[in-house]
Amino acid sequence: MNKNMVDTTGLVPAPFIKGEDDEETSQLAEMLQEAKSYIESFDWAPPIKNVWLGLGIGGVVAVFLFQFEEPIQGRDDMLWVICGDLPCAYLVPDNSPNAVSALRTYCELMEDWIHSVETGEFHSDVFPVDAPRDPHYANLLRKRIDLIRSRIIPHYES
Repeated sequence: MNKNMVDTTGLVPAPFIKGEDDEETSQLAEMLQEAKSYIESFDWAPPIKNVWLGLGIGGVVAVFLFQFEEPIQGRDDMLWVICGDLPCAYLVPDNSPNAVSALRTYCELMEDWIHSVETGEFHSDVFPVDAPRDPHYANLLRKRIDLIRSRIIPHYES
């Protein structure tokens, strides 16, 4: 089990995810499938037990909490998965006890990747992003991260 169990109160169980309208509900359902496919693509991923939506804007960004049937390599039985109109990533919940903090951490990870692209210095501690290491893609990602930081995170904090 996780040392710091995430409180799922206030999160929406996957079967009950609804957007503001039918279109957004459909977009969030697609994003959930994208997040599931992403996490299941890893050989180390145990079977999924539960999934919750922490926050989401259809077609833009969603933060899901995945709980697994068993801990991953004896350690974490939960992971945050962030996906949307940006590269997917997973995070352990140790330093991200809620969806907003997970999204903040995601932004930091993506900024590290952007910096590595801009400087041409790639280190093993930079999160692997499924995008070409090209300034054009780094710039596109920077615009999305700026939007998340300036509009989305403040919205969910209030």
